[in-house]
Amino acid sequence: MGKNLRGFLCALLAVQVLFITKQVFPQGAYKDSVLEEANDPDLPQGVEEYQRYNFQQALENFERFIQKHPESLLGYFLQAETYWSIFINKRENTEAEKHFIELSQKIIKMGEARLKRNKNDTDTLLILAGLYSRWGLLEGSYNHRWEAITRSMKARTYFEKVVEINPEIYDAYLGLGLYDYFTATFPGYIRVFSKVLFGLYGGQEKGLKELQLAMEKGTYSRDLAKFFLAFFYIKYENKAPQALNLLKELADQYPENLNYLGLLAYCYKELKDYDNAIHTYRKILELAAAKEVYGEESLNITTYFFGESLRLAGKYEEAKKYFNDMIHTDSTDRYWVLAYAHLSLGKIYDTFGERDKALESYRNVLALKDFEDSHKKVEKYLKTPYKPGQD
Repeated sequence: MGKNLRGFLCALLAVQVLFITKQVFPQGAYKDSVLEEANDPDLPQGVEEYQRYNFQQALENFERFIQKHPESLLGYFLQAETYWSIFINKRENTEAEKHFIELSQKIIKMGEARLKRNKNDTDTLLILAGLYSRWGLLEGSYNHRWEAITRSMKARTYFEKVVEINPEIYDAYLGLGLYDYFTATFPGYIRVFSKVLFGLYGGQEKGLKELQLAMEKGTYSRDLAKFFLAFFYIKYENKAPQALNLLKELADQYPENLNYLGLLAYCYKELKDYDNAIHTYRKILELAAAKEVYGEESLNITTYFFGESLRLAGKYEEAKKYFNDMIHTDSTDRYWVLAYAHLSLGKIYDTFGERDKALESYRNVLALKDFEDSHKKVEKYLKTPYKPGQD
């Protein structure tokens, strides 16, 4: 259960901020509510910088907003979201993690006080739902299972409360859609266990409908609903062509957003459009280097998929260079990409008949911790050499 639950939390709890889109804070939205300050220009400017992965500039915008509106939850929430994104892209930045936790504690205290005055404050409920989702992901990444589950369930409770108060607040369906879809992907015995013990239940069809609703009618969640629909289409629904259309729209709108570009590149790879995959991965690596936002883990993951796209396109020498660079610069076996880099390198050696080098690469995979049947995958190539087209 451990690996499946962690995978669920890491994917499910990636409920990005419900307000980070280019149509954020339209004139008059949520009038007379906590978002009344949304007309302040520092908010859309900060959101724009955030979408471009200019995190420091975004933080400066949100700090100016906080100085002008110290009682508003929104500025603190957006700052917390930005620190979260800094940390998740570069986990070596423990200061960003610390700031996220401190801001989260402040937001919860302020938010709970607001709910005591008005338990039906849907804006505050949405902010707390997004925050608890983020914090749950943080705990899940450290394998703090109980803390991750309790915080994620708190988030779901808030999302459900919003819809109960007003079913036409379509942004809440983003969070609900993610919960419902991912819960349905659990193996059967885990679904039963999760429902009985934690109250986690859902359905893939229901989740897709909720995400579709958020994408079509949401105020702040449209782009993120579009992103997660594309992810599900690729990963589970065998609908990569439909995903490609959604991701092209996001990449055109946000050409410097590494999340959107990353899934677009992966979609191209799945569709065997390797030239576009290579072009997009190269752009991601260039942007990440210029903005200095990637840590070792994020860089290795992107580099691995870039190398795979090169290998599948028949650009073997360039692929070998990236796999070898990743292997020789990675100082730990913590990352699953290290095992798969060895596996891909072995396939390249087998392609050129260099069997001894291939066997050495395959044995290096077995020396690392098994990840999603990496040992099983490599064992067949230890017996029979890999041939192009067997992927």
